[in-house]
Amino acid sequence: MCLALVAALALTSAVAAQDFPRKLENVVEPAAGQALVVGAIHFLKDGEEKKCSVSGMECLLVIQPSTSHRAMVYVFKRGEDFAWSLPPGDYTLLEFQRWDHSWFTTSFRAGFTVPADVKAVYIGELYLAYKGYRSISGYGDAYDQALTKFNAAHPALTGALTKALLAFDETLTASGKVSYICAEGWKLVCPKDFTGITPQAPTDGKGFDLVTSLRPEFRWNASADSAVTYDLALYEAASYGQDAFSKQYTEGRLVTYVKGLTQPAWQPEQALEPDRRYYWSVRLRRGEDVSSWSTYSYFSFFIIGFSSGHGQWFRFITPPEK
Repeated sequence: MCLALVAALALTSAVAAQDFPRKLENVVEPAAGQALVVGAIHFLKDGEEKKCSVSGMECLLVIQPSTSHRAMVYVFKRGEDFAWSLPPGDYTLLEFQRWDHSWFTTSFRAGFTVPADVKAVYIGELYLAYKGYRSISGYGDAYDQALTKFNAAHPALTGALTKALLAFDETLTASGKVSYICAEGWKLVCPKDFTGITPQAPTDGKGFDLVTSLRPEFRWNASADSAVTYDLALYEAASYGQDAFSKQYTEGRLVTYVKGLTQPAWQPEQALEPDRRYYWSVRLRRGEDVSSWSTYSYFSFFIIGFSSGHGQWFRFITPPEK
C-alpha cells in the first residue's frame, strides 16, 4: 500500500449508479451523452518500465464513480494507454493491481472529473514504481504527446481533447517525513501478521466481522513513546468485480480522518450507515512526521490451493437497520 494515502472525492455527481458497467473497455468514440476519458499508466518494476498483460503479467485499475458504492474494473490489454466512455461526473482511481506470480496492490486515490460539456478529456499519465513489496505513485502531464496520439486514434474527435488532470487529494498526505511504522523510532511492537498497530476493537480487523453498534469504539495497542499521537482514517468499502460472481472490496469513499489523537482509542460522533462494510487504519505521528499506515497480511492454505494478502486495511461490517 502506498505511503501517501489520499482520500476519495466527495459525492458531487448526479449520475445514477446503474449507468456504470462493472468492466470498462477501450472505445474509439464515446456513447451518447458521455465523454471519452483518455490517459496512460506507466508501470515500473525495479527501475524498468514493464508492459501489462504480457509474459504472465496482468494489470488492472479500480475506478469508483462518486455516486455509487460499486466500482468499475479496467483490465489493461498490453498497451499502457486507455480510452473510456464515461458519463459526466466525479470519479476516483482507487487502486492499481498487478499479477506477477501473486497479486500486488497499490492504493493511490487520484480523482478526476468528466465535465458535462466536453467530448473528450485527458486526465494525465499515472506512474507506479515497485521495488519488492514497496511502491510509490505519481502522475504527470504529457498533453502534447497525448493529443498527437489521440488525433490519430480518434479521427472523428480531432481537436476535441480537453485537459483535466488527475488530482491527488492531500487530506491524508504528510508535510513532514514518512517512515516505516515498524521502525525502531516509533517504539511499537509489530507482531507477525500486523505491520503497525494491533487492532483490539471493533474486531481484530482481518475480516468483515459484524459489530454491535453503529458507533463502534476503535481501540488499538499503544506505542511505548508517550509523545506519539495517532491519526485514524475510516473508509466505506467499495465493491468491484469483472462480473456479478467475482465481487471483491477495497477502500472507497473517505468517511472520517482524525489527526493527533492522544489516546489509542476513538469513537465516531455520528452513527455509521447500517449494514455497510468499512475499512480503517491508524498511523503514528510525531509533530509533522508520520509513520506508514497500519496493515495486516495473511496466508491461508487449503487442500485445493491457498490465498494470501499483503498490506490489507482493517475491516468490519455494521449491523442492519432495526
